[in-house]
Amino acid sequence: MVARLYSMRDEPAVRGFLDMHPSLGPALLQASPYLKEHFGEDVEVTLEVVGDPEAEGRQELFAYIRTRLAAEEAYARLNRLDEEWFLDRVAQFHGRFNFNLEFV
Repeated sequence: MVARLYSMRDEPAVRGFLDMHPSLGPALLQASPYLKEHFGEDVEVTLEVVGDPEAEGRQELFAYIRTRLAAEEAYARLNRLDEEWFLDRVAQFHGRFNFNLEFV
């Protein structure tokens, strides 16, 4: 189901990461309506496993929200997403998941 809502960079790596961190799959499904609410029905989000530069060998899953919005507006929307959904759930991700913007 996650693959229907999100594109993936290096799909095997993303699927493997989701298998190792099973709480992330349901969270991604729950996030989808909030992403659409804040970034529009046609929002594109790409998942990517990224190495943590502060901890050797540690990886995180990033959901890159692709946008053509002006930076100020995009960051304001991301902040609202954080306030209305993400920050209430951040503890369940154990530092393994985050959103970021990707300007296209």
